[in-house]
Amino acid sequence: MVLHMLLYEWKRTLKRPTLFLFVIIFPIVLLLVTGLAIYSLAKEEVDQIDILVLDEDETFETTTLIDQLESDETINEHVNFIRGDQPQSIDYYLNSNARYAAIVHVPAGFTADLRSGINREIDVYLNENIAISSSLAHMLLESGQNYISAAQSGVNTVNQLYIKSLDDPDERRSFVQQMTVHFTLLTLGRNNFFELDESLESNMLSWVQQVYLSGTTVLLFLTYLLFVMMFQQKNDAVIVKRWSLIQVTPLKRIFTMFFHHFSFSVIYLLALSIILHFLFNIPFNFFVLIQWFLLAAILHGIYIFCYSLFKNQSLSLSLFFIVSSFFLLLSGFLIPPIYLTNVPELMTLFHDGFKQLLLTGDAPIILWGVLFVAVVLIIFLSSLFYQRGKLQ
Repeated sequence: MVLHMLLYEWKRTLKRPTLFLFVIIFPIVLLLVTGLAIYSLAKEEVDQIDILVLDEDETFETTTLIDQLESDETINEHVNFIRGDQPQSIDYYLNSNARYAAIVHVPAGFTADLRSGINREIDVYLNENIAISSSLAHMLLESGQNYISAAQSGVNTVNQLYIKSLDDPDERRSFVQQMTVHFTLLTLGRNNFFELDESLESNMLSWVQQVYLSGTTVLLFLTYLLFVMMFQQKNDAVIVKRWSLIQVTPLKRIFTMFFHHFSFSVIYLLALSIILHFLFNIPFNFFVLIQWFLLAAILHGIYIFCYSLFKNQSLSLSLFFIVSSFFLLLSGFLIPPIYLTNVPELMTLFHDGFKQLLLTGDAPIILWGVLFVAVVLIIFLSSLFYQRGKLQ
């Protein structure tokens, strides 16, 4: 009985091929247009990041440090370090109309404190009006502070163990200067300024992997939302009565709806994975595909449960949109979990499953079992509310 009803649903869907193609193509076009607009805006803003450096210390060591950062081949194509004029104060540049992504203020006495073992802070002012550029500048400078701290540690060690024992003040001063330059260049020059594989070492997805997850999730969600809007049955109360006359139980009806939606998602995700593999060289991983199928099943379960609660179809669609949006947002699919600091770890389990697959290749079997049981429970629970909600 369920198979016959499923075939009937597919025949009803394919009777309108133009609408079916619109459901598939429109989200892709929408995502591409939005992505290109965001990319153009971001590219224009970060094409050249201007960072002003106001060096009030003006010592050989600070000049060497800035020169080393400017000459780093990893960043010199995108970052422009501008030297501030010494007569001008930091307030002058903070109140100016120049579009600096960040202002780095090296206070007077910084080198003297460094030589004596005091970790003096360098003030960094970010420009909130150009959020993308300032965020990249913040990431750059945050990475740089690790190198500065390493240089400070080296100088402090040599100062404590050897330099303090020297009797000649000029010799001590010269030796400290040499060690400061030595450890600064050593820490800055031992590897690239950015560690490109750092996300793998810290058990985090790369930006490319996160964009893949977010983009595919948005496509799946928008396509499914359009699918249920365009191919939802009309006059549901009449249809439920007709099914009841031929002894079609609410459970069979719910199973039919679920398999209709799930089979559509399976075909769509399979085709999308093949296209991404050939066009963008994204590896085709069967385990990752299973994870996508389970995400689709969870979305179908949420919709069917909302659909079974309310007689009003617009209300059930609205509730589905709200619940699913919050679920995808808090699960880390739309925003990386690293930025969701106050979200319980239970909410990001689905994202963690993708992370385990993409980073290690190990299948999250336990998670799959839990999700399968959750989908089955949602289907049975929906069948309890279905007939009452539609016949009231």
